[in-house]
Amino acid sequence: MLVRILGSSAGGGFPQWNCGCPNCTAAKAGKLGFTPRTQSSLAVSRTGKEWVLLNASPDLRQQIAAVPALRTTPDGRLRGSPIKSVIVTNGDVDHIAGLIDLREAEPLVVYATDRVQSVIRSNSIFNILAPSLVRREIMPLEQEIAISGPEGELGLKVEAFAVPGKIALYLEDCAAGPEFGTETGDTVGLKIRDPESGASFFYIPGCSHLDAPLRERLENAALVFFDGTLYRDTEMIDAGLLDKTGKRMGHISISGPEGSIAAFEDMNVARKIYVHINNSNPVLNERSPERAATEAAGWEIGYDGMEVEMNEFVRKFEITDAPWSQEEFEAQIRAVGPARYHDLHPFHKALHGGKMSKAQVAAWALNRYCYQEAIPRKDAAFMSRVHDRDLRREWIHRIHDHDGLPPEELGGIERWLKLTDCLGLDREYVMSMQGALPATRFAVEAYVRFVVEQPLVVAAASSLTELFAPSIHRERIAGMLANYTFVNDEVMAYFKRRLSQAPRDATFALQFVKENARTRELQQGCVDAVKFKCDVLWAQLDALQLAYVDGLIPPGAYRPEGM
Repeated sequence: MLVRILGSSAGGGFPQWNCGCPNCTAAKAGKLGFTPRTQSSLAVSRTGKEWVLLNASPDLRQQIAAVPALRTTPDGRLRGSPIKSVIVTNGDVDHIAGLIDLREAEPLVVYATDRVQSVIRSNSIFNILAPSLVRREIMPLEQEIAISGPEGELGLKVEAFAVPGKIALYLEDCAAGPEFGTETGDTVGLKIRDPESGASFFYIPGCSHLDAPLRERLENAALVFFDGTLYRDTEMIDAGLLDKTGKRMGHISISGPEGSIAAFEDMNVARKIYVHINNSNPVLNERSPERAATEAAGWEIGYDGMEVEMNEFVRKFEITDAPWSQEEFEAQIRAVGPARYHDLHPFHKALHGGKMSKAQVAAWALNRYCYQEAIPRKDAAFMSRVHDRDLRREWIHRIHDHDGLPPEELGGIERWLKLTDCLGLDREYVMSMQGALPATRFAVEAYVRFVVEQPLVVAAASSLTELFAPSIHRERIAGMLANYTFVNDEVMAYFKRRLSQAPRDATFALQFVKENARTRELQQGCVDAVKFKCDVLWAQLDALQLAYVDGLIPPGAYRPEGM
């Protein structure tokens, strides 16, 4: 089952034609980081040949033109369309106006609740959709039905369910009380399911709050497309654009104690994507702190053209699994060390067992400098993504540990250079990293990129190999002092300091990861991050083994005399 976002914006699109807010102004000027969006609609297909539209936006003709799979004329006919049906979630203009674009004598089935079908019936402009060609089906609530096109079932099923919301703006009756005449069925969410694979997702482009029945329904969902209209409830008022709050318009805000991030925080939903995003929403600025905070909370910002292949997604992430308890999660992380940590590597065992020559130890120290030099860069990259001051204050210790706070504390990198000095290596040559093995550099930079690109909690988890570090440092100190005459206590100062620093850092990071990886997907991502970090460390020793034990030193790399 393939799902594609046709339009990710709320009514008016982005930029809105008559809006001069900062977002729209930037988008109209073509500034980077302000991606234009059309109005709210999705398309879904089981086969990739016959498609169902979820809402028909005023931008539908443009959206069809942008997707080759939707504009193909089937079977070489002069006229025809792969769009076989439309499912409408409410009577908003930005969800039904596009039906008029489908008027060119094309057979079609339109699904909506009785309430929304009555809205369509009451407006004679929709009679352009000839009843002889366009069948209008009343979609029941709380009942799964097969989705059909003009020629039969399309292999997908839909269940519509009422969600907290509001009647369309143009239908409001101010004399009908605080709900303006809203009735059950005016706003619905959809669950779309592929019976063959079992894959399913939810589509809820409009919702005023998460009540208990909706929370229960979405628990353990694989994928939810959800109302991302406003970031703050008073956003439109604060910007001087409109005198209504999000609640008044029937939309939950993203942020705040009653917002959707908070509402989903303790729920097991594998993937969450915001759609129906208003042009005033600061998450549309891809460099804004609001965007960063939203993504750090595990949400994605939907965009036009975004695709999800549901069957592959289900297989990859096993999203039906509930999250581990914190104890189970920690056990999964700790289990990585005994199986994959680099203390198992033959080069490591030979190094600590006194089996290496001074030249081989020097080659190890020179290459390992690349890793030591990258650690504060990695931590600075992590901190650049953090908006929590307390977290930054805690994490910055890691940079100080390596870069130092002169003159009192020179830092771990300086202590490492004392080791390379002792081994007879030129300090400037070591710091230039020109003699490092290519595989060393690639592995180290892959680690830095990983921290930049992964979700924040997964990036933090990659540091948790520090849980296994104290034992390797103790082994290294004892083994090298006992087996190498060119090593002394001063040279081992780096490792001695890490005996206290690593447990402190690991304890904090482990608690942060346990508290913030709340879905099974994120938890598995964190476990995989620890495995990835072990691979980074292992790959460096593989390269050293190949070059300085097996003798395959690549061109340009450090070559000790006699090797």
